[in-house]
Amino acid sequence: MTLILVVNCGSSSLKFSLFDKEELRIGGMLECIGEGTPELVLGRGDEEERRAVVAEDHAEAMQRVHEFLIEVCGDVGAVEAIGHRI
Repeated sequence: MTLILVVNCGSSSLKFSLFDKEELRIGGMLECIGEGTPELVLGRGDEEERRAVVAEDHAEAMQRVHEFLIEVCGDVGAVEAIGHRI
């Protein structure tokens, strides 16, 4: 298994995708970081799930994404590369 995490941070959002080689395993975004009620939107295939979360800043948002990836995928320590779109 070769896991690759791709992230894209905006001013109040954090989008992410987790790939196993070239196949998308899961993706999503955390919206409204530091505003109102931040929400984690998750997508797996045709399924979509929304969760209210606490994320006052991007560091906290990344922590919420990390917690979610552990919950869904188990050992995310197996991530071999992380890419960030600037």
